[in-house]
Amino acid sequence: HGTDVSGTCEDGNPCTDDACLTASGCTFTPNTLACDDGDACTVGDHCAGGLCVGGVVLVCDDGNPCTDDGCAGDSGCVHTDNGAPCDDANACTGGDVCAGGVCAGLDIAAACGDGNPCTDDLCDPGAGCLHLANALPCDDGDPCTMGDSCIAGTCAGTGVVVCDDLGSV
Repeated sequence: HGTDVSGTCEDGNPCTDDACLTASGCTFTPNTLACDDGDACTVGDHCAGGLCVGGVVLVCDDGNPCTDDGCAGDSGCVHTDNGAPCDDANACTGGDVCAGGVCAGLDIAAACGDGNPCTDDLCDPGAGCLHLANALPCDDGDPCTMGDSCIAGTCAGTGVVVCDDLGSV
């Protein structure tokens, strides 16, 4: 304890309450005020025992599986892009991987083709491959039928070819 030459008792410490008592001079009593410990990775810093102590460690999870989350003491949260496997929640892509902080996969919708001319093949991002029946003309491969068309996803002839050789002897 002593007196400051400028006539004030100021130690520059935000964690002490400074006072000047006539009988004893300067006093620096520790307080419990909020303060900043200079570490951007802590929140709720407070004074204890005349020092500023870090509070709770800052949670830096951004919820993005395509970033590695961390904290730098001088700047706070950092989110670095990664190349991890991921799921883009699209059934029409495969081999999903992170790139540029975003999850993306290769288009596999072409693999939905079932080779059936009586279905329209498509890929729904939620359901995956779909094969919807159509009513297009087709060839059922039977030379004894005619008017072949798609019915409920199957090619069928709608008429019979009459093979009459009457009149030729």
